[in-house]
Amino acid sequence: MENYLEILKDSLIKKIRILEEIVKIDDEQTTLFSTDKDNEDRIRETFDRKSALIDEINRMDAGFESVFEKVKEQLDNRKDEYKKEIKEMQELIKRITDLSMHIEAQEKRNKSLVNGNLSSMRKELSNAKRSTSLAKQYYSTMNKIANVDPQFMDSKR
Repeated sequence: MENYLEILKDSLIKKIRILEEIVKIDDEQTTLFSTDKDNEDRIRETFDRKSALIDEINRMDAGFESVFEKVKEQLDNRKDEYKKEIKEMQELIKRITDLSMHIEAQEKRNKSLVNGNLSSMRKELSNAKRSTSLAKQYYSTMNKIANVDPQFMDSKR
């Protein structure tokens, strides 16, 4: 039983480390979205790293659930005997919850940064299209003015 509890505790500690790494990646993304918007390769690389970490968390959660199902009944029946271990795991789960909430808030901030960047890029694109259209119109008008047919003809000659 103690081995199972140790496995559960180790799993929670590893999950905390992974979540802390995700927080660092989110901070890096915030910086990239704020200052280095044109570095698409670095942005993509941060998404790839975060995706791999999320996949690892999902695998760990599945493993945690299967081990927990094996010991759940024994823990419920012998709470006093494993009070210390249960308390430690509760503290670790609280830390995981805090990190998850922090990550969620960071993700929302990053999303609004990206949406702001996309909005400004759309405006720039619209302005560029408008400028091109105006330049083309001006050029066309100027060409017509340069090729003005004679307005007055002397018909007596």
